[in-house]
Amino acid sequence: MRAGFALKVEPFARRTATVVFVMFIFAAIIMEWPTVRAELPAIAAPVLLLNLAAMTLAYGLAKMVRLVPDRVIALTLECGIQNGSLAMFVAATLLGNDTMMLPGAAYGLFMFPTAFLFVVFVLRGERRLALIKAEL
Repeated sequence: MRAGFALKVEPFARRTATVVFVMFIFAAIIMEWPTVRAELPAIAAPVLLLNLAAMTLAYGLAKMVRLVPDRVIALTLECGIQNGSLAMFVAATLLGNDTMMLPGAAYGLFMFPTAFLFVVFVLRGERRLALIKAEL
């Protein structure tokens, strides 16, 4: 019974968590807008590079240890997405420094587009594989 409830609630919980997280990122950006505007050009490239490096490393290591494709995708997306929230949490709570939230917020801005592009890349590969199998 509990598993059934969890399966029913999971889509709603996932969407709600995503919306709350996006709102958290935008709230942090709005609160620190003058700092964001001044510093984003300086941190955008390193933050994007960190995001892409984390996803690439996760993908490469998952492939190297021969995880099944679903696990490779999940691991890559998790590594690409969860770092932003962790950085913002550490800056806001442990460091008590709102300005230090900026790299985490910038990471949050980049993580969804890069995750989307990764999913598009994966789906194109699956579609191509299906076409090849259909021709055989």
